Amino acid sequence: MGLALGAAVAGAAEPPACGAANPWVKVPAGTLDSPAGPVPVAGFYLDSTEVTNTRFARFAKRTGYRTTAERETLAAAAGPGAPGTWGSAVFRNPTMTDPRWWHLLPEANWRRPHGAGPAAAAELPVVHMSYEDAQAFARWAGGRLPTEREWEHAARAGDAPRRPGARPIAPAPDVANTWQGMFPFSDSAEDGFAGIAPVACYRANRFGAHDMVGNVWEWVQRDPQTMREGYGLLAGGSFLCSDNYCRNYTPAGRQQQELDFSANHIGFRVLYERQPEPAP
Repeated sequence: MGLALGAAVAGAAEPPACGAANPWVKVPAGTLDSPAGPVPVAGFYLDSTEVTNTRFARFAKRTGYRTTAERETLAAAAGPGAPGTWGSAVFRNPTMTDPRWWHLLPEANWRRPHGAGPAAAAELPVVHMSYEDAQAFARWAGGRLPTEREWEHAARAGDAPRRPGARPIAPAPDVANTWQGMFPFSDSAEDGFAGIAPVACYRANRFGAHDMVGNVWEWVQRDPQTMREGYGLLAGGSFLCSDNYCRNYTPAGRQQQELDFSANHIGFRVLYERQPEPAP
């Protein structure tokens, strides 16, 4: 399977100490460039990190919520009574005997991100999240998912967009958790981690937000006028983005995704219209 996801690697560069100074940040009003000209974005509050397993576990315990990956969502398509027809997608390094790198595993969900193996670590981003799962948590937390523009505004933190057609530049190892090396075979972990990293191990942007680029893809609010039926939008790239694959490790990184799809590199964070209470 290759290197264990979420593990610090001996000999790799050590990332900064993990941990956010504040649970949320205040994002000031600003503008985003668009083909039609500058677009105003109102100010808001935003989780300083992706939602963690600790927070999601609290939500699941208090509400009894079961995620899409925990339900038999594929049973109808597979036929009545078909065993092993639910689950979520898990990345594994391909091998000579199995060239695939994505595997739909019935036992994979946020509680056990790799399917078999250890339970989810507390301060890792919660993953295997569908759009429905992210929305459910955001409502419970007193907020919502950010829109595409709000998310990009928070991720840019005042940086100007790169010129159209410019090749994305891989972030520095202390800025974001991405893939170093030849994807999908070997992640050299020059940024300190092979695979997913705990939240806030990399330095915050000027607004104080961590991991807006890399680590895990984040669901943003779906715009039904621009999205295909049944699809939503992910932003920011993940630990699987590399120089030879994906390259979505920028504030403008985007990927359309089926609303009911989940995987071990998909999470989210919450936006609040007003200053939130201590994060639930």
